[in-house]
Amino acid sequence: MIVLYATLTVVNKTLSVGDLMTAQPSHPYDNTQANFDEAQRLSLGKMLLKLFDHWQLKTDEQLRLLGYSPSNRRALSTLQTKPFSNDQDKLDRAGLLLGIHKNLRLLFPGQPDLLYGWITRPNLAFQGMRPLDVMLQYHLLGLHMVKHYLDVQRGQ
Repeated sequence: MIVLYATLTVVNKTLSVGDLMTAQPSHPYDNTQANFDEAQRLSLGKMLLKLFDHWQLKTDEQLRLLGYSPSNRRALSTLQTKPFSNDQDKLDRAGLLLGIHKNLRLLFPGQPDLLYGWITRPNLAFQGMRPLDVMLQYHLLGLHMVKHYLDVQRGQ
């Protein structure tokens, strides 16, 4: 099993992408739910909001990346005070977003303009589309496409 490790610290609580990638189902026969406690999911929500802030994403873009309807603005506001959803789709999206961030940190160390701006700049690898647009247009598949591209760029 390959485990990715990228760590962000939010409010003295550390959660890693490795935690997302190695979470065990809550029941041995149920592969739909990962087993995260509420504190970890609260930390995860705050990390994602901080990442979206760095990427300077609009509210509807943030919601769509997380798999919510763009009209569900309450979903983002609750991430500050309530645990992130334990829904497998949402956790997969969170893991991919943090994996993308990890790759960008490794590709552009000490270059915050590239690190945080890459996602919103047109890229020839995506036929001139912004990586953000790929993720928004192709949903979960788009997240996988962008992460895979960055994995290849890192030589993995």
